Amino acid sequence: MTLHFRTMLLLLVVLWLCGNILTLAQTADEKAVREVVLKNAEAFEKGDLALMDKIWADDDKVTVIEAGNFDYGWRNFRDKHLGPELKAMQNRKFTASDIRVHVKDKTAWATFAYKIEADFNGRHIDAEGAGAMVMEKIKGEWRIVMYSTSGKRRPATPAPEKKH
Repeated sequence: MTLHFRTMLLLLVVLWLCGNILTLAQTADEKAVREVVLKNAEAFEKGDLALMDKIWADDDKVTVIEAGNFDYGWRNFRDKHLGPELKAMQNRKFTASDIRVHVKDKTAWATFAYKIEADFNGRHIDAEGAGAMVMEKIKGEWRIVMYSTSGKRRPATPAPEKKH
């Protein structure tokens, strides 16, 4: 074998190894992001704010978009919106499915379908919809920095019949 051939062969092996290492790292990040989506669903179902504290960024820039409204800051959302909402809900069931993850450097986003059932303020909720999360890798851990959900539109209620 010539020196040129050996060098080329070694270069190809190194490039192949680098490609595989990057693929494994990407796969590990995708798996970790998917786990955050599932942990968030689990924490909501259990009403476990301590678990949520571990997966949400503790930052005033956290943005939550629900029902046409914005909440800014994790602690604000947790203490003034989510916490009281969870206390008022009984028999919570929350599942996330069809999770699709995308990772780019230290930013990731995931979309998911969700289904929620609960008893809330004297009525039963049975709804489903779509959600999206944006996450940042902070100190080696994926943290939620943006969360948005959109419930499926319910059929319109028929207008009352006009009396002649």
